[in-house]
Amino acid sequence: MLTGIGSIQHDAGTVTTNYFVVDEKTTSNQIEAQFKLMVERKDIFLLLINSQIANCIRESLEKVKQANEQNSTFLPVIVELPSANALSK
Repeated sequence: MLTGIGSIQHDAGTVTTNYFVVDEKTTSNQIEAQFKLMVERKDIFLLLINSQIANCIRESLEKVKQANEQNSTFLPVIVELPSANALSK
């Protein structure tokens, strides 16, 4: 399998990435806004999200999954990965 991750595009002074780094200062609103942007992009087919972050935006995440199922689009594929914190408990 050939994959790419971490794309950064510079266009007319605007920087666009296909990733979003979340830290302790990132709010749920910021995460949700970025999630919605990524879901709408036509060049993103796979979203990886850890369970801790997914829980912050669970309602939006489930809405997208349900819409994808109803429309039989299933894109982007959303993969929820266990958080390191969850594994250590």
